[in-house]
Amino acid sequence: MKLLDAVAIVAIAGGLAASAAQAGTGTTPRVRSDARGHANVVIARAPNFGYQEHMNLFIDGRYVTTLSYGRRFEGVLPTGEHFITMQQVPHLNDAYPVSYQRIFVRPGQTNVFTAIWRDAGTRIALEES
Repeated sequence: MKLLDAVAIVAIAGGLAASAAQAGTGTTPRVRSDARGHANVVIARAPNFGYQEHMNLFIDGRYVTTLSYGRRFEGVLPTGEHFITMQQVPHLNDAYPVSYQRIFVRPGQTNVFTAIWRDAGTRIALEES
């Protein structure tokens, strides 16, 4: 393998490991919006979401984190539309176990969303704050 290819692979792996370590840690990343069109995203649970309910969060089909009581996701995403999947854990009260929603990440700002119950507690929705 060429030396340049090996250096590129190590750099990409290091960047992925750093972003995975930051995702869902509760640390506040600095606001970021660059020429490639990335911006900060925060997804939190509403205070009345439920003490024993958790939410598995997937962004664009990839598992990101589990949001338990008092937790939130903070990370950096490319600007534009993203497909969010929210799965209630455990499955309680005949609620739908999975809810889907599209969100739009705007450049140059921190995009804040709050997970709330909709339709009499049968599905989860993200409300932009």
